[in-house]
Order: sequence, then C-alpha cells, then structure tokens
Amino acid sequence: MQQSMMQQRGGRDCGPWQPSPLLCPQGYGQTEPPAGIPLLPNAITLTGYVLGLWWSAGGPAWSAVASALLDEVDGAVARARNETSEFGSTFDWATDIILTALALQRVKAPFWALPVATVGQVYLRNAGYRPPLGSVRAAVMLWGLLSER
Repeated sequence: MQQSMMQQRGGRDCGPWQPSPLLCPQGYGQTEPPAGIPLLPNAITLTGYVLGLWWSAGGPAWSAVASALLDEVDGAVARARNETSEFGSTFDWATDIILTALALQRVKAPFWALPVATVGQVYLRNAGYRPPLGSVRAAVMLWGLLSER
C-alpha cells in the first residue's frame, strides 16, 4: 500500500514543496487535500496571470497591482480551503517565472537580470523557500510602476 505524500512527510502537508520545519510549523494543514484540481485557487492564479500579461503588454497600472495581490491571495485561499495541490503550486510558480521575465522586459532591465532572476527563483523553490510575503514578480512589477511615474 502506498503512503500519501502527507504521511511521507511525517503527517505535515504544507504544500507540494518540501519546506524546512521552520517554514511549516507542526500542526499546520494536517488533513489530506481533496482529489482533483481545486478550481477556486487556480482561477485566482489564472486571473492574476492574465492581469500580469495585460500590464506587461502595456496595460494600466492597476492591472499590475491586482496581479501582485492575486498572487498573494491564491495560495492563502488554497491553504485556507485545504485545496493545495502539486498542479496549483506548479501553475503559480510558472506564472511567476513568466511574468517576472515579462516585467523585467517592461522595465528595460539589463539582459543579465533575466537569467539571474530565473535561476534564483528555481534555486529558492528547490530549496523549499517560500517568502512570507511577495515575490520577485511583485517586486519587479512594483519597480516598473514606480519607474513609470
């Protein structure tokens, strides 16, 4: 009989990444996530992604702000509803990688900034690090908004 991912991690399920014990306190999210792909958290991610694409293509400032806020909300909603999934985590991370690249292009960052940001994001994800607030994507979008004023 196969053990669930949660049981393999000692009864703790803090999301599909495997964070350190400091980032995932004991007793947090100890129930099995539902089967299938949760719709609400992924719909929030998709909405934030579309708004980020719009801003990257020259859209209004509010679309960047809304995209960054939705990037914060999607994971919180998934955890609150116990709907974390490998798909949702990967989808959110992929949107962060893509929108970071597009935001760097919009702010006319030097060419070397893209590989540095991408490698940094991959390294941090593989290390299990999840910042308590914000992301590289949100920081670059904020930089873009401030530099446009």
